[in-house]
Amino acid sequence: MKMYDDEDEEMMKEVHEVLLEQLEEHLHKYNSMMVAGAMMCNAIRLYKMILSPAGFNDMMKIIHDTSNEINEFKTPTIQ
Repeated sequence: MKMYDDEDEEMMKEVHEVLLEQLEEHLHKYNSMMVAGAMMCNAIRLYKMILSPAGFNDMMKIIHDTSNEINEFKTPTIQ
């Protein structure tokens, strides 16, 4: 089952590309741990704002349970 239709899929790709470009800019300016922490904090806050309490808890469980499936960036680490 698809979560998004084709138009949503294109918008998702665009959002991902824009945020990745911004991430790269920040990584050249700030410590990578600071950038990661700020992004994670804001992502979690956004989930908490838009999801029900049960939905938020489900999302946190999904993130935890799938953490081994997350791929590292293929570029060198910037610190």
